[in-house]
Amino acid sequence: MGKGLASEKHKRAIEERRELVSSLVRRKLTIRRICAELEAAGYVNPATGKAWSHNAIHEDITALKEEWRQNAQANIEQHFADLLAEYEEVKSAGWQAGNLGAVLKAMDSQREMFGFKSMTTDYDWRKELEDAGVKASDVFEAMVNKIAEHIGGE
Repeated sequence: MGKGLASEKHKRAIEERRELVSSLVRRKLTIRRICAELEAAGYVNPATGKAWSHNAIHEDITALKEEWRQNAQANIEQHFADLLAEYEEVKSAGWQAGNLGAVLKAMDSQREMFGFKSMTTDYDWRKELEDAGVKASDVFEAMVNKIAEHIGGE
């Protein structure tokens, strides 16, 4: 029973130290400075009565960074899920209101979020022809002449 109590006390001591270390790391202090700051504040290793070792502080920093990374990942995933839910709501409202523009815009936003190209991008066939060195008016005139031939040939 005494051993479990000591273990809990040890865990609490680590958590308390990591809370302090966390604050100091965010202030961009080095491990050496963190050890000195903890010692100056009277926060020392209870087993030795001396400053915490650089190794102990390094382990704290490693554990804290992993915790921060996991929290950031969870926050990103939650933000992503929230955005998807909002887009679904916009699409639903768009369908109900008969506003296909809103539906398509929400769908485009979702596609962009997943890294896909927009489906409602305007296609300028005249510009593409001109870029290829062809006059759009010549293409249109040829189409009209073909239609006229077809109609005249019937």
